Amino acid sequence: METKSHELLHGWTLVGHKSYDIYCNKANSYAVMDMDSDVVMRFITQENEIEILASNWDLNYKLNIGLKTIKILTDPEEE
Repeated sequence: METKSHELLHGWTLVGHKSYDIYCNKANSYAVMDMDSDVVMRFITQENEIEILASNWDLNYKLNIGLKTIKILTDPEEE
């Protein structure tokens, strides 16, 4: 799976499939959309924590608190 990285506020990074788009609708609130314009994840970043507001039922992701990284493992091209 070919990925791309997005730098977020407070030193966080989102890594996911190259087709995912990320939108920031508030100072630290994000939405990740797939190639069909469906929202696959919504979350808020803060300095020392992240809050997942919603995600698709089949979305697999990994949080690395030490590296401040959110990695979306789901490959939308395999669905």
